[in-house]
Amino acid sequence: MVAKIAQYRQEHPSLTLAEIGEVFNVSRQYVHKVLKQTATPTIRAKKRTVKYCLVCGNASTLMVCKGRCRFQYYNIKVNCATCRIAFYRKRGQIKLKYNRGYNKIYCSRMCYYRGKRQ
Repeated sequence: MVAKIAQYRQEHPSLTLAEIGEVFNVSRQYVHKVLKQTATPTIRAKKRTVKYCLVCGNASTLMVCKGRCRFQYYNIKVNCATCRIAFYRKRGQIKLKYNRGYNKIYCSRMCYYRGKRQ
């Protein structure tokens, strides 16, 4: 029984002592005692949560990969509503403007006033 518990811990390092105890129908304290006797680690290994990049879809530890994906996510290429020139605008600025009720994007103050006149 002692060897089975230690071997089970080696095969399933992310289970808690209570979960191992349920498998063998023994208490959590007994599992801890057995693991201490066999010099097996009693602390469970934490499960790693895998995140995927929002742009490329690769596994990453961050929400967005560093480099090109980060630039693409935070800087969006838009066209001016008046002069149709393409330029980059920060994602947060675009969201803020739309939340305030603006539905057009302008490249400069001059284009903004020209658009308001039209």
